[in-house]
Amino acid sequence: CIRDSHKISADTLDIRLSDESFLGFREVEVSKSLLTMWSGTLCFLEGSAIDQVIEMTDGCYYNLADTETEWPFAGPLQAENTWVTARNAATAWVHASSYLNAVGTTGSMVYYKGDPPTIEENMTTGAELIQKSE
Repeated sequence: CIRDSHKISADTLDIRLSDESFLGFREVEVSKSLLTMWSGTLCFLEGSAIDQVIEMTDGCYYNLADTETEWPFAGPLQAENTWVTARNAATAWVHASSYLNAVGTTGSMVYYKGDPPTIEENMTTGAELIQKSE
């Protein structure tokens, strides 16, 4: 379990989570956020990025309220461009202002905030892409 409310500034933030781990960063300012999650992990990233790339599978949760960890979550990382792949019941909440590419399979859910002019989606086998404001 990693929690940090300090400001994180970097060109690239590359995170890999597995085996039901938890990570929460409150103030992230990066050019690119790369996140890989599997096996029931939970991650919160707040702040801003130009690009964010998310790969998640097997029941992971990204930026969704969680009563067990009591993380005081304000909203998803605000990115200009977002690529998200959610497989096998993974669930994500992302914020994209210019471009959103969402791929989902097998009951996964991708919620998105913002009104990106370009949205590309490939949701199959019960996966859904849903606009969410709060």
